[in-house]
Amino acid sequence: MKIIAMVMMNGRWAYVFDKRPVFIHREQVIDGKRFMVGVCGPFRTFLQYQKSGPNFKAFAGREMTVRMANGEDRKLRDDWWDCADPESKTVSIAYNSIDQLKECYVFYGGYVDAEALQKYVDEYETRIDSDNIWKHADGGYRYRYREFDDLINMPRRLSRELNENLKLHRDKQALIKEVKRLSALVKEPAV
Repeated sequence: MKIIAMVMMNGRWAYVFDKRPVFIHREQVIDGKRFMVGVCGPFRTFLQYQKSGPNFKAFAGREMTVRMANGEDRKLRDDWWDCADPESKTVSIAYNSIDQLKECYVFYGGYVDAEALQKYVDEYETRIDSDNIWKHADGGYRYRYREFDDLINMPRRLSRELNENLKLHRDKQALIKEVKRLSALVKEPAV
């Protein structure tokens, strides 16, 4: 994986990667509590088991499927809650892949090893510098939140707008043709 861009979001950097981490999960007991820990290289995701009450269910009762280390897919719902790193060995991160951001412009929250994140950032800045491309004064491409959204989604928005305008033009031409046809019928003398 590598960083494609860094985007300022809510006063912190969000990272755009060339692909999204695919987590493999293990159930673990940490300090007497059950956790589902997802791992993909330096990236982590954490769910904690806590029995839900009658009025509140984790993820509003939505079922999710996680891939386990033994290869099975396990379905979770109601009692598995998103949580922070229980051992505080990672730092929080906002991220997503470029492909998924083009589909839906939302960053995910997760956790990553701080040293690994710094290596990703260093590699990103070195790669941008070596390409001799314009870069932010802090190194690498840096974008504001809406600026990056416009950059990656503008071609699709323009294409959609163009298609809508072409359809409106075709509809207008068909309407004019129909009005002319009806006008000709009205002008003809009755027999």
